[in-house]
Amino acid sequence: MTIRHMKIFAAVCRNGNNLSRAARELCTTQPAVSLAVRELEEHYSVLLFDRIGRRLFLTEAGKRFLQYAVRVLELLEEMEAGMLSWNQSGVIRIGGSITTGYQLMPELVEDFRHDHPELHIEVVIQPSRILGRKIASNELELAIVETPSIEGAEEMLVREELFQSTLVPVAPPVGKYAGREMYTAAEFAALPFLLREKGSGTRHIFDSVMFSAGYEIHPVWESESSMALINAVRRGVGVTVLPVSLAEAPLQRGEIIRIYPEGLVFLQKFYLIYHKDKVITGVLRDFADVLKEKTKAL
Repeated sequence: MTIRHMKIFAAVCRNGNNLSRAARELCTTQPAVSLAVRELEEHYSVLLFDRIGRRLFLTEAGKRFLQYAVRVLELLEEMEAGMLSWNQSGVIRIGGSITTGYQLMPELVEDFRHDHPELHIEVVIQPSRILGRKIASNELELAIVETPSIEGAEEMLVREELFQSTLVPVAPPVGKYAGREMYTAAEFAALPFLLREKGSGTRHIFDSVMFSAGYEIHPVWESESSMALINAVRRGVGVTVLPVSLAEAPLQRGEIIRIYPEGLVFLQKFYLIYHKDKVITGVLRDFADVLKEKTKAL
């Protein structure tokens, strides 16, 4: 018994139990329709039609089978429509690091939804190391991170560089920091630091630059929240380094001030990552292309 058998049976019933009319609707022959009905009856060992004279009448078994066939065929049509329109109305799962989730991801998703209104976009904002592992386990399809390598997932990931930025060292606008912008590397390294947790992209960049300059920093605060660090800086607890996108607004409001450590540049690179076995086609490729186009200006 196949889908074809059900379609033929439903067509016969739809055409007043008339084999000839069903054959014309299906663009086939009457013998082919008769054979399909007979094969169904033989398969289930029941009569689906009573043959009285030259007319067919549905039996009780035929009525029951018609109910099943209609339900199956409707579900099949729903499946066909849903799968054929998946690129317009499906689901994509995207990840963004804490940094990119603050500004880039909301704008990107908003722009993409405008062109794909039926598409359901699920977004996860977490540290880069967690996003990398979610990509490796196929919990996410694409992610934007700033960590150059992700322990435990590196060999399973493809990485495409998107754009570069810099981390901005910032300090409270009061106390010993007020009115001072320039610091030697040694003076800067001696300041009380409030930093992101180990494993985050921001922390990796900061530690790498400072270690290369000959300094090992032990922060007085660690947090997964950049906003918590900004609030602590505002209150004079210490200094931190922030992505430009996060530092811009509080700098403009005068809540924090920018400082310049001599010879230290905290270059930040952002990457699009996905699983090495993932085929990036259809709507995923569209999303990746929009992302790349949007980040060209950054």
